[in-house]
Amino acid sequence: MRHGKQQRKGPRVAHIIFGCCIGTLLTYMAMAFLHIGSLTSSSTVSRQQVDVVAKPQDVDVRSLTDLSQTKPPRIAWSIPVGGKTERLALLERVLTKLLSSGVAPDDIYVMEDNESRKGLLGTTSASRRLSDFSAKYGVHVLQSGVVRDRREKANEFGLFLARHYHFMFDALLYDGTSDPIGNFGAKSTQELVATPYDFAVMIEDDLELMDDAVAYFTHMSTAMLLDPTIFCVCAHADNAFHGFSSEPVQSSDNFVFPHGQASEKFLIRRGNHFMAPGFMVSRPVYNTVIRPTWLHKNGDVLQRDVMKMPNGNWDTYLDARIRQLECIFPSVPRIAHRGATGYTVRPDRQDAVFSSLRLSTLSAKTDYRQAALDVVLTAYESKIQTFMDNAIHIDCSEDLMPLRNKQVMLHVKGTQNDGDHGWAAALNFFGLIGIGGHFPRVRGIHRGTVIVEYLGNTVLLVADYSPFASRMKVQGKGCRGIGSSESARQPGETFVAGNVGESCTAACKRNGATCQDKMVGLLIDCGDRGICGATKKEWSGVLDCQMDSFRNLLTGDLKRAAPGISSSGQCIKTIGRHLSCLGKNDNIKRACICSSMH
Repeated sequence: MRHGKQQRKGPRVAHIIFGCCIGTLLTYMAMAFLHIGSLTSSSTVSRQQVDVVAKPQDVDVRSLTDLSQTKPPRIAWSIPVGGKTERLALLERVLTKLLSSGVAPDDIYVMEDNESRKGLLGTTSASRRLSDFSAKYGVHVLQSGVVRDRREKANEFGLFLARHYHFMFDALLYDGTSDPIGNFGAKSTQELVATPYDFAVMIEDDLELMDDAVAYFTHMSTAMLLDPTIFCVCAHADNAFHGFSSEPVQSSDNFVFPHGQASEKFLIRRGNHFMAPGFMVSRPVYNTVIRPTWLHKNGDVLQRDVMKMPNGNWDTYLDARIRQLECIFPSVPRIAHRGATGYTVRPDRQDAVFSSLRLSTLSAKTDYRQAALDVVLTAYESKIQTFMDNAIHIDCSEDLMPLRNKQVMLHVKGTQNDGDHGWAAALNFFGLIGIGGHFPRVRGIHRGTVIVEYLGNTVLLVADYSPFASRMKVQGKGCRGIGSSESARQPGETFVAGNVGESCTAACKRNGATCQDKMVGLLIDCGDRGICGATKKEWSGVLDCQMDSFRNLLTGDLKRAAPGISSSGQCIKTIGRHLSCLGKNDNIKRACICSSMH
């Protein structure tokens, strides 16, 4: 139990406990034989000063009048490290971003899965280097000591890492009330952090934080304090590709993020699935929802059969445990996954999923405090209802193509649940990620609705089973676009061919126009008939390519310059997620959609 303990003083409680209380010799013995959860560092390590660029404004506790919160919540920032590859340069990138964003060193915890380093040349030396490196920045290093004394079975893959994550959460959030209590080979966490934090943010060391990431997490804690239906706050977004996402124009350095009526694009959203890269959970959610059904005292998964878990991974469990709760996520990621060399994600998946995402460019001083109130469930659903009342209602995706900068409700037919093939078909039209995850469901789903951006339109996709379906007003208008022979190109828009190796940004500028990412969706191949076929005929024509001659590319560098034609005469195309204005390749002449500057 941790109730009633005094909050620790000084920069490193582990140094005081082990270095002062039992001496250096006993510290080394404990680390070697008892898996003590913290490393002391050499007193000769000099501190590295990191200048604070910006510090988020405190959470406005006046908005929490119905709670007992009287001061801003305490947030811990946890960075799991381990494995057989040292990545100190990546860790340094995360640490310096946190520190320059105003996070106190005493609230940062480098969590070493030290037993996973077996097989790494100089395992003890690697841990010592990590300790000295972290001491340079004045942050904590805690070792979990999770024992790896056997090979994991196929159906429990990731279980040892899950135990490490359990250790991290316990160290920072455990309030001593939830069962079971077992360390299953890990060091007890009871004495590591004197007072549990209100929130813990998990940031893997191969993530890069955008400038506004700390402000985003800090201020979104307000929504979690107000709304018990929020399972987590995520910094990732699955479908934030350049042609299908946007971010507000920053009007000043101290930018107040759009909220209320000024945020009709739902730039912060809710979804009934867990998105792992960079996330935050609260102490109540951990102790009452996550922990009680996670790991048995012996370290096994408690409800594997009930939750139909295919393995023991920590993220598999969290995706299963979310049930009817939801995570908050941004329309544009506040983190970037830099796993191209295979740190935690295979290179082909990194290329296909993460490499084409838009990333936030907003200032570290961005104020999300009011925007956090918009994702509280009652406010969010009221906003959806207002959106539907003001939207254009259509029955098929083709009818989106002539529309620009509108609010649109699109009926997703033939759907019975969140994993229905109807969702895959609807999102495949745009070339977006449809059904996915450990427990397949459509990405970004909120009570049978999904939000996407297309050609400047904000589109609310509504399924038949959604409780919002009763507000649909399509009334059998049909699909005009399927029978149309007209291109979706509108006045002021022109298809042009760039020069070999030229981006669409440069090609449009050379033609006295501009390329806008929101318009590149006109370059998708949605078929050879109707408005899709008429539009494709125009952009394939500027390349002198026959409509049936294109090779579809989903991976590799060439896809970024699609649709286009290679120096050897090969016509190429790709799906919507890889389209952008800046894409180019030295061997490809691109087709571009340019907009008049007037």
